[in-house]
Amino acid sequence: MAAAKVPDTPEEIDLRLKELDEALRFDSLPKNNAPILDLSKPVTDSAKPEFSEPVVETVNPQPVQNIDDIDARLKQIDAENKTQAEIRKAEQEKAEQARKNRPVKPQPRLKTFKPEDSSSEKPEFFSGTIQVIRWTASEGTSRKIKAVVETDDNAEPQVYISEGKIHALFAEVAPNAEGLESPYQNIGFVINRTSEGAELVFTPTGFTKAEKMVLNNPRRIAFDFTFPDDAEIADSEQKSPPAQQASVQTSEPKQEIPAMFEPETPRRRSPAVTTPPSTITIPTSPAAAARLTGRKTVVIDPGHGGKDPGASDNGVIEKNINLGVGLALERVLSERGYRVVMTRNTDVYLTLQERTDIANREEADLFVSVHVNALPKKRSLAGFEIYIMALPTDKDAMELAKTENREYVEGKGMDVANVDRRTEMLLRILGDMQQNNKISESTDFAAALYNAGAVNGLPMRRIAQAPFFVLRGAGMPAVLLEIGFLTNAEEAQMLVNPNYQQKIAQAMAAGIVNYLK
Repeated sequence: MAAAKVPDTPEEIDLRLKELDEALRFDSLPKNNAPILDLSKPVTDSAKPEFSEPVVETVNPQPVQNIDDIDARLKQIDAENKTQAEIRKAEQEKAEQARKNRPVKPQPRLKTFKPEDSSSEKPEFFSGTIQVIRWTASEGTSRKIKAVVETDDNAEPQVYISEGKIHALFAEVAPNAEGLESPYQNIGFVINRTSEGAELVFTPTGFTKAEKMVLNNPRRIAFDFTFPDDAEIADSEQKSPPAQQASVQTSEPKQEIPAMFEPETPRRRSPAVTTPPSTITIPTSPAAAARLTGRKTVVIDPGHGGKDPGASDNGVIEKNINLGVGLALERVLSERGYRVVMTRNTDVYLTLQERTDIANREEADLFVSVHVNALPKKRSLAGFEIYIMALPTDKDAMELAKTENREYVEGKGMDVANVDRRTEMLLRILGDMQQNNKISESTDFAAALYNAGAVNGLPMRRIAQAPFFVLRGAGMPAVLLEIGFLTNAEEAQMLVNPNYQQKIAQAMAAGIVNYLK
């Protein structure tokens, strides 16, 4: 085979280079297995290999031409995003409505748990919106911590115990909800938020008993945790978060930084400058300020008032005695450093519901309602009685509760017979519950007042129980004082005496101090 002719003249070399350049400008291989170009042979038009040209797809054949096109496109994008957001919002609202409309299983109004209990319940029933959680502690004769969850009407959250932890299943937490952290070291507290709802988990350390109680008007789910008598209720330590230091890396030469900005080598300063700044909490209400300073709050409720005179006999009107003793008790407790809130300090009318609403709103530690007793004609008794909200001690206690509850007529527009029926219904509710979550604490409180009255020379008659409406909604230990009998002429004259009213105030203040210490 003859050797291929190699280009040897400048003209031939130049021709071959042009042919090569033309062949290589296509970025593809020859079609139909055509041979690779042989530079040792002349290239003719018929011998040139066929190449496939690359295909370029145009994604947007109509490019933006001017600012008006840009503006129109942005509006189109905004409209598409808005449509998608509206679809997502509608889906979320639909899911939320479906969650709210799902069937709710009625839960028991009172439920008691022991540390060793272990529930086999599964989390199923999420119900109610958490508006606020109010925390209080009692270190009287019993060591207790209370968490009261204010929620919407008809809320029925499932509550159960597992591994010593109390679980409460609510539907959601309001955006502005408060009290979502435990202020006490004795109880760990977290809220687990899921697609189903908000699960409250209480982890009390060393508790002996936990109780869940449903309260109405307004709807509240109260959790009471009881600890051993020698337990110490300790506030949670509030630690300031450590200062955040930003680390910035740069290729620029390091500049000299003033010492006041260098944490590694702080400049020596006077003690006034080097003292770490303290966290200052600004109270948003008197109740919050009292909690911050550790002051206890006592709400005093002088019974009746305004258009409701209460009982009257022997020239004495009950509402005036109640107010006189209430104001005297306020002065004594204030002098001893307590925060005192009066439901009324003038001759005005309040409904029974408004009185306990004040106590709950002010986050009171104790509620004391002051009254004067009375008996039908041909009966005569004397002495000081203290009542708590519970099953009636006897027929007289039940009749007294009916009499006091008839004030409900003014607030609800009911006749006397209807109010008496409501009192009897309240009695049946108490009987069904067998116990009220505040009976134990209120009994201890009543005992402290009774003992202080006896020591200070008051004619203490008894501690009794009856279903009083005014005590029903109180979320704290509550008592109703019947400080004497207007129907007893001798005692009626004592009750109008300012010195005797002061004596009652001094004795009751001593009992309150003993209970709260």
